[in-house]
Amino acid sequence: MKIALNNKFISLIFLLFLYGCSTPNTPIKQQDILIDFGDKNINNISKKYKSMNQNTKFAIKFFGDSHIATDDLASAFRNALFKENSIGFGLPALPKYHLNKLLKYKTNNFEMINSQFDEFNDYPLCGVIAKSSTNQANIKLTLDEKINNKMIFEILYKSKQKGDVIEIKDTKNTSFKIQNSGNNRWQSKKFELIFPIEITALKKDVLIGGYKIYQKNGAKFADICGLNGAHMNLYQKWNNGAFFRDLSSIRYDIIIVAYGTNDSFNNNLNENIFYKNTKQLISLIKKSQPNTTILMLSPPTALKPKFKTVQKIIKKVAKEEKFLFYDIDLFMKLTGSKRKWIKQGLSKKDVHLTQKGYIKVGKEIARELKKIITR
Repeated sequence: MKIALNNKFISLIFLLFLYGCSTPNTPIKQQDILIDFGDKNINNISKKYKSMNQNTKFAIKFFGDSHIATDDLASAFRNALFKENSIGFGLPALPKYHLNKLLKYKTNNFEMINSQFDEFNDYPLCGVIAKSSTNQANIKLTLDEKINNKMIFEILYKSKQKGDVIEIKDTKNTSFKIQNSGNNRWQSKKFELIFPIEITALKKDVLIGGYKIYQKNGAKFADICGLNGAHMNLYQKWNNGAFFRDLSSIRYDIIIVAYGTNDSFNNNLNENIFYKNTKQLISLIKKSQPNTTILMLSPPTALKPKFKTVQKIIKKVAKEEKFLFYDIDLFMKLTGSKRKWIKQGLSKKDVHLTQKGYIKVGKEIARELKKIITR
C-alpha cells in the first residue's frame, strides 16, 4: 500500500527537525545575540544611565505584537534595568488578553475600537480607542501598590460635542471637568492627581485615546504599545500625525521595536514591501525621537515558512540604520532549542512563549543591553 504525504506535511516535518534537532552550521557566539551596529545616541544614553539617581528621568518604549501585549517581557526587562516609579503611556482600556502589570482597569459602558480589527480613519498612536456607549460611562484606573499614587496624568480625548465632555475624580475627591469646543480632533489635558482615579464620559460617543502617567520628578518607566496579531505595517492604520503628536511629548531614551512573528505566517510575504514597511516605521520613530537609541528585536523561534526571511530583513534594517539588534531566536538556540523550551515550560507549542519564557527573555535582553550601556 502506498502512502502519499502532502507537501505541507513534509514541510512541517522538515521545520520541526530543523528547529528541534539540528545545530547551526556555524558556531553561535554569545556576542552575536545583541549587536550594536553603531548607534549614534548610545554614548549619551550610557552616560545618563551610569549617572542615574532618583531625579533622573529614564523612559523606554516597546512597539510590538502579542509578545509585548501581555507585559511579561517588558516588565521583566524594566525591573532588571531600574526601579520603576511611573507608568508612562497606557492604553485607554485593555483589549482581551492584554495586560499592564502596573495599571489596573475597571471599565463600564465603553466599547473598544482596535486598529487590528476595526476600520477607523483617525487612530491615535498604538491604535486603540475607548468610546463611551452612554453618558456616565466610566473607567477606573488603579496603580500597582509599589507605585507612589501622586502622578502627573495626561488624557488624550476627542469629541464632536460641545461643553463638558469628561470628568476626572481622584481618590481625594478632587474633580476636574474637561470642556470641548466641538472641533472633533484629538487633544490632551494634563492634571496632577492622586490615584486611584475615575474617568467619566459626560456624553455619548466621547473617544479616549490613551494616558500618560508619570512622576513629576525622576520618572522611570518602560511602557508598551503592543497589540495581539499586529504586523509590521499596523502603524499605517494610525493617524499620520500620531507619532509626532502622541509620541514626541515624552522624550524616550530607548525605543524597542518587536514585530515580525505575524508577518512570518504569510506564505506569500512580499519581501520588498515588508522591508519598506519596516523602514517607514523606523523613519517615523526617528523623526519624532531623534535622540533615542533604537533596539530592534528579531522574534522568538517560530515554525513558519517566512520566519527566516522576516528575521533577515529586521536585522538588515537594524544594520543599515546603525541600531541595536537582539536575536531572540538565537538566544533560544543557545539555551537549547524550541523543543527544549517547550519541555522546560518556557514556550508553548505555537509561536508564543509562556509567562516564564517571556520573563527569561526580558531579563536577558536587559542584561545584554546593560553590558553595552555600562561599558
